Amino acid sequence: MKPAVAIPKQRPIPKSDKRQESQHEISRQEVRKMHAATKEYLDRTIVEQIITLWTEFSDDALQLILDSYGISFESLDEKLQKEFMSRTNTNFHKIVKSQLDKFARECWAMGEIWIKDEYPFNRHWIMDDAKIQKKLRSYPKLIDILHFIDSQGHHDESIAEPDLKSYTAPITGKKPEERLYSHVIVDKYFYNKAEKDLGIKKNTMQKCLQKFSEAGIIRKKKQLQTHGKAMLYIDGYYRKVPKIGQDKKERFLTERKHKKFLQEFSY
Repeated sequence: MKPAVAIPKQRPIPKSDKRQESQHEISRQEVRKMHAATKEYLDRTIVEQIITLWTEFSDDALQLILDSYGISFESLDEKLQKEFMSRTNTNFHKIVKSQLDKFARECWAMGEIWIKDEYPFNRHWIMDDAKIQKKLRSYPKLIDILHFIDSQGHHDESIAEPDLKSYTAPITGKKPEERLYSHVIVDKYFYNKAEKDLGIKKNTMQKCLQKFSEAGIIRKKKQLQTHGKAMLYIDGYYRKVPKIGQDKKERFLTERKHKKFLQEFSY
């Protein structure tokens, strides 16, 4: 079985290149081309891996199953042949999924998965709005800061106060649903990581947190004595989605409430 193929790393951008200062100065058309090229490469690579896996695996896997029963494929009636082929395909699916997961992890570890597919970069009402893009010329890291805050948001079981832990949402025709809050704990670690990842100072992040809180994108709650006097914010909640078998994060940031805020953002 051939190892997963990683996407080659791009040539580092020279410090003199203005694009290093802000990825948002690249036109949206260029961004779409870059994304399309990346997706095409990934699709082609995955297809090649699947073909290779199937060629090397299918016959051997089927034979192993038959050998475990001490029979040959030709001796089976049509119904049993279909059953054994089904078992082979099931095993094949498990191996392919495992290989693709491994491939994704390797790419992620090497920084080769494009972060711009993540929230809020995947919101077209943000990335395709001319006024917001114009505002990013003055605040080039605005969307990166929103992404960073979102990445720090998760439900923290150590938050014990009932009103900070969850809330009960009425559901039409169903029982009320408990929804866990997404907590953002702002402490020394938070500010240090923001400076390391984004290159922004503590005072800049504090200004953004204040503005986001005033707009309702995040909600400032209280100082946590149990977390070294860190400040607790809530940036959304988790609701149950049976179809995907897990809870889905719903952010407070919405187009209806915050599009104009981003268009006119300043601090």
